Amino acid sequence: MKLFLSSEMLEVYDLLEEFYHYKSKLDKLLKFTPFYAMKEDDFYDPLTPKSISNCVSGGLYCANKVKDLNITDPINIINENIRQKCIFNNYNPDIYFQYMINFHKECMNKTIRLMFNSTCSDIVFSILKIDSETIKTCIASSFNGICFL
Repeated sequence: MKLFLSSEMLEVYDLLEEFYHYKSKLDKLLKFTPFYAMKEDDFYDPLTPKSISNCVSGGLYCANKVKDLNITDPINIINENIRQKCIFNNYNPDIYFQYMINFHKECMNKTIRLMFNSTCSDIVFSILKIDSETIKTCIASSFNGICFL
């Protein structure tokens, strides 16, 4: 099963939480793989990187502001997308699902707090005992000009 998502999509977290309850029964029948929807700048050229607003890695990964979630810096969306994909790539699927569920509850809860950033992600890392160095290494390698999302 391929799921195309982006970290700022609230509905995805609800979907993943619901799906998680059935995942163990379906593990032998299907393979779950998340794909993170990100856009590339229209003028992206890996041979001539340049600074582009709302983008990182010379325009390889770009995002827009999300007013509903008060995400004024689209770079936070890009970083979270990459962080989530790194968790999926480096840990078992249960850790990925637990991260998604906890990130939604801890970081995207409008009634308690809204902290869509690496500080809140670190809180969830601590809860789940995710090694931040492993994820930082993965994030750094994602900027080698190869889109792995």
